[in-house]
Amino acid sequence: MVMKTCVLIGKPNVGKTLLLLNLAKFLGNKTIKLHFINADGNSMAKVYDIEVAKHYLCNRQPFSTMGIQWARINVGRQYIELVDTTGLTNDMPEAIDLRSAMAQTIIFIKNASILLHVVDASALSSQTLPIDDIDTVLSDTFGRNDNYLMLVNKIDMMDRTDGLSNKVTQAFNVSDDKIIYVSALNKTGFNGIINRINE
Repeated sequence: MVMKTCVLIGKPNVGKTLLLLNLAKFLGNKTIKLHFINADGNSMAKVYDIEVAKHYLCNRQPFSTMGIQWARINVGRQYIELVDTTGLTNDMPEAIDLRSAMAQTIIFIKNASILLHVVDASALSSQTLPIDDIDTVLSDTFGRNDNYLMLVNKIDMMDRTDGLSNKVTQAFNVSDDKIIYVSALNKTGFNGIINRINE
């Protein structure tokens, strides 16, 4: 069986890194071996206690992930490569290293077995997305593909989630069966992610 490569994509600060780390923890891991590939192609690997990794790798600053970081994890019936990527934005950044990191993300999107598009539910609930928003572009481009899933994250930050499903389906051209509502922080919805990966 060919190992699946599951690539987390989305804007900066939507919870991609926390999702990777807490999914590994949810599956019973206490440590994780992370492989880092920077935009220059240089790579290294390091084993972390997952809680320590969260401390160092997850924060509120945009573009904390400046390259690719991935781990091989067991999701029940198989091992997968779960890939965390640099956040994508509507505008081209001025910084060359950030442009290179975003280009690297696009290469990984092209080679993904499964695309896990992470969007911020709390941001979605408070606004209407413009037509050229990067999340809209990603869902319009990949949303009909068999290998696409939208993970609506940060539902733990919402006072009310009623009506969220309607807002998501109105904002994005994605069918309900390709949407999973999750909290990377509280590990809500993780069984749904695992079940879809194992299909």
